[in-house]
Amino acid sequence: MDRNPRLDEAVAVFAELGWADATYADAPTLPLGTPAQRRAALAGLRAGDWDRYGHLWGRPPVADVDLSMLWLFAVRVGVSARRAVALYDLKLVPDLHDAAFAVLVERGPEFARTFVKNTNHDLSFSSLPVRLVDHYQLPVPQEPDYIGSWALQVKAFADEGQRQHVVPVSEATLQGRYTEHVRIAFAAGLSGVGMFDQALVIGVERGWADRDEVIGLAVAALDAASGTDRWGSLIRLDYLHVTDEELVAHTDALVPVLAGGAGPATDAFVVERLAPALIAGASDDMVADVATAALTAPTKKALRVVLKALEARPHPSAETVNVLGPQVTALDTGRDRALARSVQTIVDSWGITSAPRGD
Repeated sequence: MDRNPRLDEAVAVFAELGWADATYADAPTLPLGTPAQRRAALAGLRAGDWDRYGHLWGRPPVADVDLSMLWLFAVRVGVSARRAVALYDLKLVPDLHDAAFAVLVERGPEFARTFVKNTNHDLSFSSLPVRLVDHYQLPVPQEPDYIGSWALQVKAFADEGQRQHVVPVSEATLQGRYTEHVRIAFAAGLSGVGMFDQALVIGVERGWADRDEVIGLAVAALDAASGTDRWGSLIRLDYLHVTDEELVAHTDALVPVLAGGAGPATDAFVVERLAPALIAGASDDMVADVATAALTAPTKKALRVVLKALEARPHPSAETVNVLGPQVTALDTGRDRALARSVQTIVDSWGITSAPRGD
């Protein structure tokens, strides 16, 4: 995009009205001039390239004024919400962001909705999107950059070391609709964005969300994940310090997850992580479902984990033995002696009559 030929005229109006020498805190109340001045300023600001990063390449500034102040002026003069997002590059100064929030609010809820929906990477370090959603009680945007900005704000609030890079929002703003943000992020498949997992842990630890609900959402996300996304979804349970008892409480939902471990060999880690706790803690009528799913694991390493868990479990009921016995003895142990020993131990312990496969 080329430089707007009327930008100099807009900057002249900006200076005439005293904006060039004012502070950020003055921006919400500074004059906007006559209708003719406003039209001239808008004509020079609503399009064109400001070359905001030209200084990195040694180019002179597109205008010899504070571009953050010029941005505040542009918003108040009437540029569109998308244009305001496109030009956004505000320094991380609290006074500036308070002024920016004030001038954005002045433009009304529809402007705020469009501005927030178009949140980009530059805005992710700003408090503005989250504050606008809270101020106008806008629907939580199902946009990766917005969810990433929200999660970063939660992390920055809890970790003062991050605040040098972020302008944080208040605890009341974050807590008020915390659970809603979490639910929407999971529902929209955005739980892997940025610092979301850290924000999830912070919210649970601070009591901003119900722990059981969050674990349920995390388990559902694990079931829906595939490939390398399963690593992140499984690690999330460790971030939340989910106990074996809490895993067992979600046995019904985790059985399909175990069955999913029958896919690529890289998914066998799901079986290795979940099967021991579920086999140890599931009720007798559920352990058959758990073990049936886990015994489809594609690697012998995962199968050894499953069989060790079955060995350690108290003798199951006859009905469970009738279901699992044939599956255990049908395993191809090949030359894996540890696997063969586990099969034989289960056969002897459970009183299974059919002989196990293997060399």
